[in-house]
Amino acid sequence: MQDLDLFWWEEPTTAERECLTNEVARQSPIRVATGEQFDKIGKFFTLAEGGGVSIWQPEPMSLGGIINTMAVAHLAEANGAWIAPHQSGARWQQPFVFNWRVHTEFSHSRTFRRFQ
Repeated sequence: MQDLDLFWWEEPTTAERECLTNEVARQSPIRVATGEQFDKIGKFFTLAEGGGVSIWQPEPMSLGGIINTMAVAHLAEANGAWIAPHQSGARWQQPFVFNWRVHTEFSHSRTFRRFQ
């Protein structure tokens, strides 16, 4: 996989398998990203304990809003992980999610940012 010049491998297992995802990440030659389907902060604690996943993707709509998303961002920062907040939702929700995402990204020191 390293020859493919991939920046990260997203969701290598199903969402309910945080421990297995950590195991895959520890053996992967490229970064592993996960978390866009997590609906509880506790799943990110499992990522922190396992220490394999280096990119966390909190989804504000799944986590219950910006406060929980920020909690995940701080947890990631404390554990040396990067965040790449996910953005989903129905068309009418996207402006809200975008604002949450921007707030999270610019208040966290280890965020992947894409500027156009």
